[in-house]
Amino acid sequence: MSEDAGDLTRWQADLRDRSIHHWRDDVAYSTATPDDWRNRPALLRALEMLGRHARADRSITSWLNLPRLLHSMEVTATPLPCLAIADKALRLTPRDSEAIVARFLRQIAGAAATGLQRLDAMEEHRLRAAAVAGNILRPGKLLPLLALLQLRPVTSPRVVAQQLELSISGAGKLLARAADVGLLVEISGRQAWRTYLVTDLAVAFGFARRPVGRPVEPPKVSEALDPSLSRFDAEMAELDAMLARLGVVSDVGDDTRDEQT
Repeated sequence: MSEDAGDLTRWQADLRDRSIHHWRDDVAYSTATPDDWRNRPALLRALEMLGRHARADRSITSWLNLPRLLHSMEVTATPLPCLAIADKALRLTPRDSEAIVARFLRQIAGAAATGLQRLDAMEEHRLRAAAVAGNILRPGKLLPLLALLQLRPVTSPRVVAQQLELSISGAGKLLARAADVGLLVEISGRQAWRTYLVTDLAVAFGFARRPVGRPVEPPKVSEALDPSLSRFDAEMAELDAMLARLGVVSDVGDDTRDEQT
């Protein structure tokens, strides 16, 4: 993997680019296709081009380009970063190519299912955050914090202090408050400074244990929550606009290595 943090930022910017690129544009490998090309499933066509790219360029570029390739070949409606999947076997031309393709298809299916789980978890977190905010008389900066967590699920007091114009101490107390109501998990470990992660990702990455027993049902949206949800969505839109004005990319936890304080 590249050690240049700018590579990740450029890749994320490329995924957000909604301009249409034909999959044959600017490629350094053969795009000649057989006569029955149009009769093949679109996903298999994409994997064929992925294999050619991987054999022509042995860096990670082909894997990172897969979301754009799938989108340009109309396999997906939008570039999906969760589908940036690597399999070194595609760089070879083995006899048992069917087994490699079948394995890769299973990987894609698994990554897509995980992506859907992440989306469900984000919506559940949003509903729980709105329910928590609706039960607090004076939420203060809690609402903008909860909006920020939708964009940055990994955060720290320094990041929150910068984004929400708080002191480091105030940001730390705010994060501890969110952790107390189950919206965050502290994952600092032995590090000197505190770092927090939203609960579902903390469980997924082994920083917290999955709750035993029946999953807690997410709060149902009621008329009483409508004002809170509206305020929450407005806070998110306002925060996104503020970040854009400052030239800050609203990516998901992309620079936490140097944000931990």
